[in-house]
Amino acid sequence: MRVGSTSLVGLAAFIWLCPPASAGGVVDVTDDAGLQAALRRAAAGTRIRIAPGRYQPGVFASGLKGAPNRPIVIEGADPEKPPLFEGGQTGWQLSDCEHVTLRNLAVRGQQANGINIDDGGSLETPARHIVLERIRVADVGPQGNFDGIKLSGVDDIAVRDCTVEGWGGQAIDLVGCHRAVIENCTFRGRPGFSQSTGPQTKGGSNQIVIRRCLFLDAGSRAVNLGGSTGLAYFRPRGALYEARDICVEGCTFVGSQTPVAFVGVEGAVVRYNTIYRPGKWVLRILQETNQPGFAPCGNNRFERNLIVYRRGDVQIAANVGPHTRPDTFAFADNLWFCEDRPEASRPDLPAAETGGAYGVDPRLDSPDDHRFRPQNPQAARFGASAWPGPAADADAQTGQCLGPRALAAARDGKTLYVACADARQVAWVELPGGKVVRRVAVPAEPTGLVLTPDSKQLIVTCAAPHSSVVVLDAATGDCQKTIPAGHTAGAPVLSPDGRRLYVCNRFHNNVSMIDLAAGKELTRIAADREPIAAAVTPDGQSVLVANHLPDARTDAAFMGDVSPVVTVIDAATQATFAIPLLHGANGARSLCVLPDGKHALVPHLLSNFEMVPFRVDTGWIDVNVVSILDLQQRKVVGTIGMDAFDLGAGNPWDVACTADGQWICVSQAGTHELRIIPTAELLGDFARRTMQPMMAVWPIYPSLGESLWRRIKLPGQGPRGLVVVGSTVYIAEYFSDTLAVVDLAAASADSAGSVGAIALGDKPQLTIQRRGEMLFHDATICYQQWLSCASCHPDGRADALNWDLMNDGVGNPKNTKSMLLSHRTPPSMASGVRETAERAVRSGISHILFSQRPEDEAVAMDEYLKSLRPVPSPHLADGRLSAAAERGRQLFHSDRIACHKCHPAPLYTDLKAHRVGTRSPYETEDRFDTPTLVEVWRTAPYLHDGRYTTVKELLVEGRHGLQGGRLEGLSQQDIDDLVEFVLSL
Repeated sequence: MRVGSTSLVGLAAFIWLCPPASAGGVVDVTDDAGLQAALRRAAAGTRIRIAPGRYQPGVFASGLKGAPNRPIVIEGADPEKPPLFEGGQTGWQLSDCEHVTLRNLAVRGQQANGINIDDGGSLETPARHIVLERIRVADVGPQGNFDGIKLSGVDDIAVRDCTVEGWGGQAIDLVGCHRAVIENCTFRGRPGFSQSTGPQTKGGSNQIVIRRCLFLDAGSRAVNLGGSTGLAYFRPRGALYEARDICVEGCTFVGSQTPVAFVGVEGAVVRYNTIYRPGKWVLRILQETNQPGFAPCGNNRFERNLIVYRRGDVQIAANVGPHTRPDTFAFADNLWFCEDRPEASRPDLPAAETGGAYGVDPRLDSPDDHRFRPQNPQAARFGASAWPGPAADADAQTGQCLGPRALAAARDGKTLYVACADARQVAWVELPGGKVVRRVAVPAEPTGLVLTPDSKQLIVTCAAPHSSVVVLDAATGDCQKTIPAGHTAGAPVLSPDGRRLYVCNRFHNNVSMIDLAAGKELTRIAADREPIAAAVTPDGQSVLVANHLPDARTDAAFMGDVSPVVTVIDAATQATFAIPLLHGANGARSLCVLPDGKHALVPHLLSNFEMVPFRVDTGWIDVNVVSILDLQQRKVVGTIGMDAFDLGAGNPWDVACTADGQWICVSQAGTHELRIIPTAELLGDFARRTMQPMMAVWPIYPSLGESLWRRIKLPGQGPRGLVVVGSTVYIAEYFSDTLAVVDLAAASADSAGSVGAIALGDKPQLTIQRRGEMLFHDATICYQQWLSCASCHPDGRADALNWDLMNDGVGNPKNTKSMLLSHRTPPSMASGVRETAERAVRSGISHILFSQRPEDEAVAMDEYLKSLRPVPSPHLADGRLSAAAERGRQLFHSDRIACHKCHPAPLYTDLKAHRVGTRSPYETEDRFDTPTLVEVWRTAPYLHDGRYTTVKELLVEGRHGLQGGRLEGLSQQDIDDLVEFVLSL
């Protein structure tokens, strides 16, 4: 999942996109006793209306459980005269509640917290779906760490149109909170109150949006992105960051010692804000949590802001503290104006700014609403008044990365729908003109699109640990319904009649079958490993699912095939059948069923992993292929290479067939090309006889035959999803934010002018991390373009294969390691032969890509890999440890088995090599580097040689860490609990 600004574009818009249904059960309250009685009886759909007046503070409610579309609403009956809860320690406290709305209430004069909402202290089961609207909080504290609004362990929060005036600690303190929106709020500091910060996000908080708020002398740090939290209070446990993916946009800051503080945060963006006369600094970059393994403050963005300051107040614009990564910050397109010294407006920033404007007087108008609109046209594109909104219209793109990934086309061919993964939006493109006419924000990264047979509804899979399927009106973009799905949902496909929807839940390893009309999941069907693509046969009888990776042992003793499978689901009975691809296959990302219903195609890599990779040409390491499946025989009947003898076709991605069945099209993500071939030729004898993949062919052999593929160079970078409309192919170019347009008729005739492009927005700003990601997936930097870094490390992780790299000798293959946290967990490689990940990156370029590249490219790839973040485990329960995993955590850290001695939190590695009794006859060393256990749930097979397919096998059969009778001292439940904890990391 993408970090940084674009990952949060649609969050706030979506919270209100599908309005809740009306609920019954209205209870009118006029006194304290009536309020307490109403709270005790409240159930889903209850609406408690509190009459104007003064009420006793200290209202406490625990376990209130509303429901989706039927929340428990507690509100002042008269919005103009909100009931007042004055004095006491706390005004309101809600614990362990779900789907609760507080609205039109006033709290004042508390000594502790005005409003306190928490998870009941469980740390594992969050309070969820909490809405605060039009809440007035005043005069809390006044000194010390006492907050206007305290939120601890709360997920899915909306705070709208609230006011906090005068507080001790934080105006809003979010500790271990996830998926929150704070918008249209006012934070006003008052004399006599300590007011440390305005809103603060810390303790593992992520996906928080603060937008369209007004800050008036709102504390020493008006917004504190991150903070300092005791390890015991992090949610989730073991988080490696104080805060992540925080967005501050469209806000106005007046005064404050520091308007914006980045404190142990990563992936934050501060954009389109107006900052007026800060007291000492414009921003601070700090690190207050310094435990080993914690992410240093870095990889954040500051852009399109308008800053007016005085040199008499601000000597240094950016205050930088120790243990931070200021060099990874991106400053872009900000306007800086120094009122008392315009010629000195340009600030000294810790990283070079691109596109900044300096010394331009914005001539701010200051009406009573404190929005400070610039009157100078040269300043119109900066600051809060220029903010394009959460669902920016078609003409208001700002150069942010969109990341087009998947496409769908209307039946009449007049509209193309584009899933923009990084921007979390879907774009409507008018055809054939190519104009973007609408953008609709969605709640998470859109991974797949499908239209109903009548083209009236657009179905979007939005990937998250708790994914959602969003059903939009295909004409207007209005949300009609949302349907829950599994972990990292994608590849939605419909039965021919449009009644059944199938969605791949990648990290739950299953497929959801959904009744579309009812909006209800009917069942989940087991797939194999990481189901990532799907297709339905024309008769609707079968659903084909491509699994991304092999699920097998890879050690020398294992003699079976190592390959992913295509899962065939009987649509009527949900029975499944597995069709294995060829030995060495991996990295499948798509499939299509041909119009004849008899064949299916799966592009993938075919890895020669049993050979020593001392060369890359002639397919020695990887070849790029399309497998042909005979659906009647249920087997692979051909695997056709796409590479030429001396030029590879690195990283095939998507495949499609024209509606008339005449042409096959494959996007090549690594070489930035489109491959096309007549269907009859692909299925014909010539292809099957002469275009077999050339794996490990010595160059003295002649070419096996002339390739029938036509190679079409595309104008952009990173082609991924594609769709065919008539005789035109549209391809999403992920890194360019463009669509390639290929006229098949002209391309097949090698006619000039067959290729065009559609820009989806402004040219994206290429940060060093983005450039590194692009290079990591680029096969053109490899000798003869056979592969990219992502060939062995898809998504920066592992391909589940063993490779016999020569860096530690020959004849001792090692299982591929994930690159996640590699730069924080030296040394690299299982045997520790590379001192650092930086060294490993450069060695990989030289000895795997067989290329010599500029140093700045390796540096960019380093930064991309450092930016990778763990995906929450599918074994978590609502983002927290399950009861079994909590028992396993205690066992893991106990003196009884002491797993934490070699795998200490938060990195779950001691960065040392140990003898663990796993040396094989082929190893020259018996000490192996201790790997991190973070995200170990997705890195099977296990141990350095891949001899175990599950963690339980590793513990029970391998007795890993459980020698000396410790295994015998564990019950079956102990073992299961321990496994559950490890798989939850």
